[in-house]
Amino acid sequence: MNALSLLNEHAEYREIDWRGVATEIADLRDEKTRLESASDLLHELTQRLNQVGAALVDVEAKLDGHKAERTRIEERQRIADDLHSQAKAVLDEPAYSTHKGYFERLTELWSELLGKHQLTVESCDNRESEMRKWLQDSIDAEDKKVSRQREKIVVAMREYCTAFPLETQEVDVAIEAAQEYRAMLDTLKADDLPRFEARFKDLLNENTIREVANFQSQLARERETIRERIALINESLTQIDYNAGRYIVLEAQLSQDAEIRDFQSDLRSCTEGTLTGSDDVQYSEAKFLQVKQIIERFPWT
Repeated sequence: MNALSLLNEHAEYREIDWRGVATEIADLRDEKTRLESASDLLHELTQRLNQVGAALVDVEAKLDGHKAERTRIEERQRIADDLHSQAKAVLDEPAYSTHKGYFERLTELWSELLGKHQLTVESCDNRESEMRKWLQDSIDAEDKKVSRQREKIVVAMREYCTAFPLETQEVDVAIEAAQEYRAMLDTLKADDLPRFEARFKDLLNENTIREVANFQSQLARERETIRERIALINESLTQIDYNAGRYIVLEAQLSQDAEIRDFQSDLRSCTEGTLTGSDDVQYSEAKFLQVKQIIERFPWT
């Protein structure tokens, strides 16, 4: 009766059905075990999914890079094809065969300018600009050298024409007349004037300078003759009274004319060292010019 009384406290049977609760707990525990096992697999799958996703992103990035590189390569290929077509067009021109001989020289200059620099299709334009600038600078420098040399040649021509007016009276002072000057040089070489240099020196010393020295001595003798004649006249004048106890005397005085003094100085300079001096003094070109200057003073020359 007590047990039955206690049963009245429960309105439903499930409140005292412990076996159902135990079975439900067991089921829940089994489900929990299954869920925990499924969670490990999910975690692993999630990690793998993340790894695959990262790898996919990396592959897609690489793919994009390869696509961009392919685009660049295709563009380079297109440019190279254009340059190849342009180069082929140049090679096909008739003028190429005419200038073909210059390429070996350009190759040498290329090595001189850039050394062992690696040439690529992309760097051709820049290297061409550098090569062109270097060549132009070299050409300008050579042009300046040529210009200076032309000026020196013209100055030499002018000096030669001044020194030898008779031989060059029909020759222009210009580079274009170089062949005429070369012909005169060939004539001088053919005449072999240096072979007569020793003979010229002998004649200059033995004849010309000595004749000048004789001329100078003759002038001195004439001067003494004049003095003697003046002295003889003075002896006669002493016998004639000019006034009471006085007579006239002639005095011999050297001329003060500058031209005469210069002429006498030139004579002395020409003959100095010809008897006791060295061979260089006797046979120098300066000595010849001194003789020439003296001779040219006379009007009959």
